[in-house]
Amino acid sequence: MLGEVASPYKRAKTMSESAAVPGLSISLTPEESALFALLMEVVRQCKLGCVLRVAGGWVRDKIMGLPSSDIDIAIDDQMGRDFADHLQKHL
Repeated sequence: MLGEVASPYKRAKTMSESAAVPGLSISLTPEESALFALLMEVVRQCKLGCVLRVAGGWVRDKIMGLPSSDIDIAIDDQMGRDFADHLQKHL
């Protein structure tokens, strides 16, 4: 989860609330924080109500304390192309 999203369908959790391992802490770079904030801003301003999850090797690398620049985002209710269109309009 990438932040808090108001939705009539589900309550979004913060990244730390949805961690599979209690007490797990993942440190974000300033660039990662800015990216996640931008994605959540698109969700809020476009009133998408979708859930974004970070997936793949980035998660593994972060858990292991390694740097990673390949961030995969899973979207629960639309195709990536549709979300990319919202992002492009937002920018």
